[in-house]
Amino acid sequence: MTALPSQAEQWAALRATHAAEWRRWRLHERAVALALPIFRHALRGWDPLCAPAAHTALFGAWRSALGADADDADAADGRLSYAALVHAVLLPPVRTALASGWDVREPDAAAALLATWRPPLIPAVLFDELLGAQVLPRLQRELSTWNARADATPPHS
Repeated sequence: MTALPSQAEQWAALRATHAAEWRRWRLHERAVALALPIFRHALRGWDPLCAPAAHTALFGAWRSALGADADDADAADGRLSYAALVHAVLLPPVRTALASGWDVREPDAAAALLATWRPPLIPAVLFDELLGAQVLPRLQRELSTWNARADATPPHS
């Protein structure tokens, strides 16, 4: 994992010093393609519900390196590449944790995870999709099956 922060710094320096080439050769795409296997290895074994803040600095560094946080014309390309990175390596373990590791009646771990990774760390469109596909259906299902007479503990407590 130590290679990823230094790679982010190197890509950021390359983007800063060779902006025209960065755009022309779409180096943001190459940076993500080269980093994907290393990210997958780095996130292997990560339990997002137990350690929600793990890897936030790493993804923040890559977000910056790709130019996703810039306010210039190249930011859109950087945001797309960063979103592809998040979609490919971050969301699978987060989805798995929310689908199988999260007890809806104990919301603290999921709330901490979602608060830690809220936009801009996870792009807004992917965050909204995560909420809509993983969180809200589980909450709705729990509420629809709750019987106030049989279960004295409400699901929102």
